[in-house]
Amino acid sequence: MSDKHNITLAYTGAGGTIVHRTLLKLLSGDDRVDHINVIASPTGRTLLQLEWGVDDPADIYGRSPARMQRRSVC
Repeated sequence: MSDKHNITLAYTGAGGTIVHRTLLKLLSGDDRVDHINVIASPTGRTLLQLEWGVDDPADIYGRSPARMQRRSVC
């Protein structure tokens, strides 16, 4: 069994993007995390655009770590 973790971070539009930004930064620097999935609902995407001016959920961190996968949910 691997000691590495696969993490999914979702933006739903319920607010809290400052928490997500901090969590994404911490997770991307953690050696125990192998892969980060970042997903956003349409409302979550709108909130990210309004609060952070980003179109891609992973861009809230400023740079996308190589192990991060981005996707949108409809």
